[in-house]
Amino acid sequence: MSLPRLAAALLAVPLLAVSLPSAPASAGAPYVVTLASSSTTVTYGGKVLLRGAVSPTAAGQRVAVQRRVESGAWTTISRPLVGRDNRYAVAVTPAPGRTTFRVVKAATRGHAGDVSPAVFVNAWRWRSLVGVAPVASNDLRTGTFPQHGYTYGAGVSLGDGGYVEWRVRAWRCIRVRATIGVAQTSPDLTRFIAGVSWKEDLGDDLGYAEHGLGVEDSPRLFQAETRASGILADDSVQLEAYEVDGNPPSSSARLVFAAPAVYCNS
Repeated sequence: MSLPRLAAALLAVPLLAVSLPSAPASAGAPYVVTLASSSTTVTYGGKVLLRGAVSPTAAGQRVAVQRRVESGAWTTISRPLVGRDNRYAVAVTPAPGRTTFRVVKAATRGHAGDVSPAVFVNAWRWRSLVGVAPVASNDLRTGTFPQHGYTYGAGVSLGDGGYVEWRVRAWRCIRVRATIGVAQTSPDLTRFIAGVSWKEDLGDDLGYAEHGLGVEDSPRLFQAETRASGILADDSVQLEAYEVDGNPPSSSARLVFAAPAVYCNS
């Protein structure tokens, strides 16, 4: 067959339609997930509200709220529903210390999944010093001591010049409190100066507060904070007692710190 006739024959054959493979469904516009917390600090046991939005529309679908655990892995703690306005919200209770949260939206047909930026929430709590072994002390007694006719919980009592120091390394504490009062076994007219100090490992003072009261005064809640601008990781707290000049000499004169505790991010 001549070339002109062959070409004509080929042109007469109908062309077959060839369909190309379509792009994967997840190749569409990816989801974008936002996340915010109602607060970055909370007292341990309290709740914070985690909320955010998903776009493009994901109404009626669920997102996974996750918390980072000590190993570095993420664990899902809630699966709230995305509303008609493409927003979600859930209340969570952070663990003591710093908790990291994120929100994950799984991929669906036409949209790739997304992970929100992480948010951090610090949960603070009071940690009792009762039963914690001190690193140093002088003229220290432990137990429960009546003050002005009442008992305010277990604690310590100190004589003149007495002190007790606790190491709170890695507890990240910024505040100390105790109910102070002169023990009712003390002689009449006994007066004390109660002192609280924070110290670094090298011995430098990070804060000091004091309060004076007598055996006739009602016990009161005494609270002191560090003067450091950041959270302290390596420090100690010390309680001190000094009799005021002119007190009647007596070995039974004692200053009581009931229910001593520190406020920590751990």
